[in-house]
Amino acid sequence: MKRHHIFLRSIFAMGKVSSKGFTIFELLLSSGIAFLVFGLAWSVYIFIETQWQEGFIIMSLERDAAIAMEKMLRGISGRNGLREAKVLNLPDDSLEYVSVDFAGVDDVTRRFYFTAADNTIYYDDDTSAGGTNAIIARHVDTLTFSRTDRAITIDLVLEQLIRGRTKQVHLQTELNLRN
Repeated sequence: MKRHHIFLRSIFAMGKVSSKGFTIFELLLSSGIAFLVFGLAWSVYIFIETQWQEGFIIMSLERDAAIAMEKMLRGISGRNGLREAKVLNLPDDSLEYVSVDFAGVDDVTRRFYFTAADNTIYYDDDTSAGGTNAIIARHVDTLTFSRTDRAITIDLVLEQLIRGRTKQVHLQTELNLRN
């Protein structure tokens, strides 16, 4: 009987794996699963980062468009903007830039203008004296001024390229002329 018991024990021992390490199959399988998990985590990270960057760019464009619109309507320092204009001129479209000239109660002619060469809106605080040109907004795609009898409509589009995709913000307002 003893001989039979030793024989069975040796048969069962042949099928057992040594507890000293892993087989090559186990290593390949665990490495493959680890690569899949890391690949999935990396793609989720890239997706979230892209969404965050796009959201940040859109928020920045919206903020810049709102500030630019306020500066055009109320002026750089809260005065001498289009709201206070008593004379308003929209030059013809043959110029190399889009602009609006206006004079306030102090009879100084000022100008907001957009140049497509650098996609920037500028403010000239005194056109007759060659005044300083302050930057109102960058990343401008289009700026249009249109006028009716008692109102002026301003269309402003800002855009920026991120990861090969263009993000745009469009802002439009209508200003009823006071004078």
